[in-house]
Amino acid sequence: MQAVDPRQPLPVDWDVIKSLRPSYKFIGFTQLKRGYTVNPELLGDDRPDLLEAFYKREKAWLETGK
Repeated sequence: MQAVDPRQPLPVDWDVIKSLRPSYKFIGFTQLKRGYTVNPELLGDDRPDLLEAFYKREKAWLETGK
């Protein structure tokens, strides 16, 4: 994110940004501002164990169709 006028602060609530997961903090903030609910359980690079398991399942599905 970058302000159009660098002398102006970004129009974000940094406390909300800090409360969101690192991999989704800015897109999550944007979605919250639009009235959407952000699922805190989404996959992301800040949860490598879940991401690795997801890719393993997807690779197996591609290879076997199951």
